[in-house]
Amino acid sequence: MDRVLCRPLGIPSASLVELAGALHGPASQELSRVVRQAAHGSVRWIIFDLRAAGTLDSQAIGALLLACRLCEGRSGRAILLSPPPAVTLLLEALGIASRFLVSDDYNGILQDLSHRSASGEVEW
Repeated sequence: MDRVLCRPLGIPSASLVELAGALHGPASQELSRVVRQAAHGSVRWIIFDLRAAGTLDSQAIGALLLACRLCEGRSGRAILLSPPPAVTLLLEALGIASRFLVSDDYNGILQDLSHRSASGEVEW
């Protein structure tokens, strides 16, 4: 099932976006909407959970890049959680992989963001 679900993490300025299935058409449009919505809030870190994601179309890639610009402009980062190999290869081929933090450790990301939020630390 293609799905985009955004939820707060209980950490100030952070959101989790869960992505599942192929992000094409309506799903990538929803991803764009979710990222634009975050732009109107105080989000500095967006974790994109890609553990169940499939392929991404150009609109989904554009939404991820928008999230990078948004987060970087607020001294935060866009984080990719467990991207599938095909997504990693695509981002590398496009020359944009380095724009994202990438991790397979969900709990480690949450601990780090909690620490940064509590200490006011902004640099990653």
